[in-house]
Amino acid sequence: MQVRCIVKDAKGKTVVSETAACKVVSQLKIVSQPGSVEAEVGSKVSYSVAAEGMGLTYQWQVKFNGSENWTNASGKGATWSFTAASAHDGMQVRCIVKDAKGKTVVSETAACKVVSQLKIVSQPGSVEAEVGSKVSYSVAAEGMGLTYQWQVKFNGSENWTNASGKGATWSFTAASAHDGMQGRCIVKDAKGKTVVCETAACKVVSQLKIVSQPGSVEAEVGSKGSYSVAAEGTGLTYQWQGKFNGSANWTNASGKGATWSFTAASAHDGMQVRCIVKNVKGNIATSDIAGFMVVQK
Repeated sequence: MQVRCIVKDAKGKTVVSETAACKVVSQLKIVSQPGSVEAEVGSKVSYSVAAEGMGLTYQWQVKFNGSENWTNASGKGATWSFTAASAHDGMQVRCIVKDAKGKTVVSETAACKVVSQLKIVSQPGSVEAEVGSKVSYSVAAEGMGLTYQWQVKFNGSENWTNASGKGATWSFTAASAHDGMQGRCIVKDAKGKTVVCETAACKVVSQLKIVSQPGSVEAEVGSKGSYSVAAEGTGLTYQWQGKFNGSANWTNASGKGATWSFTAASAHDGMQVRCIVKNVKGNIATSDIAGFMVVQK
């Protein structure tokens, strides 16, 4: 508003004063508070405050995680921006607004959460498992609001397809079709950025089992005695064992294959025989016990 005064004397003459302005300002107050932020290391962080009053100045302050003291920051305007660093995680922020008369008002406190930039910190490892056993792949990543999508590429295929795994660890039951499969995980953060882990292989081996047991043998002294076992599995090794008549102990024999042959002697009469089969994973299966009888010519 503008103001003036008209002055009149006794003769009716008038004179008009100069015009004076009237400026009315709001009482000092904050009308918009700063909000808490969440950001990746290295990204830009901004805090803003809106205030009413006359001749306003701004001083942003921070209180670091674990500190009891507020310290002045570099921010001197209604908006303060800086690059997020790990040290800012857990920091509290506020703004002190001062008007031309020296009155001050302090904003509400806003938090700062800083998360690591999206990256994978632990890759999944290749696995080897028996048919029917549980297989697990795991990945560890850093970032904000992470989601996971596991993918597979089957042996002989050129295409990656989404699997059922939606977490940092994906488990499934091994089947023959998984042998030679490759697995990987696509990790996405809250901003839509993605990172793909390294590829991990899946080798599936047949479950260790004995499918044909050794049978008892009768042989004459000096003739050939043979035992055989048939087993399924991967990387199988065999160790034949004997327990002589009157002994309580099993001892390793010379037989190291699916079939073991030897020359019958009188000492073998009444001997018991078995085979221990081991697969590439160290699992073992023990055959049934077969007898040995030495007969006279």
